Amino acid sequence: MKNISLRWLSLFLTSILLSAGCASPRFREKVTYLDRNKDGKVDLELHGYHNLADGDWQLSDDDYDGYYEKKVVFGIGVFESRVNISVPTNVKIKRAR
Repeated sequence: MKNISLRWLSLFLTSILLSAGCASPRFREKVTYLDRNKDGKVDLELHGYHNLADGDWQLSDDDYDGYYEKKVVFGIGVFESRVNISVPTNVKIKRAR
């Protein structure tokens, strides 16, 4: 009798642990487009996640030629890499301060 109740208890606890791993929070990405030199074109694209630490990253057009040159990932450290991606058009641009 005691052996059967321990089996049921271990089965119950295992099912709780396995189902808790499936209940992860949802991460919503927020993308902000900025115009730093006020020419009407996107110069900086910021990506941030609600409820997620160390997941933000950005694309920047440093020479204002319509192409992103740099991707920066903000995590435990700051990691930069070179890219060659055209800036998006027909998006809502927020003016940089």
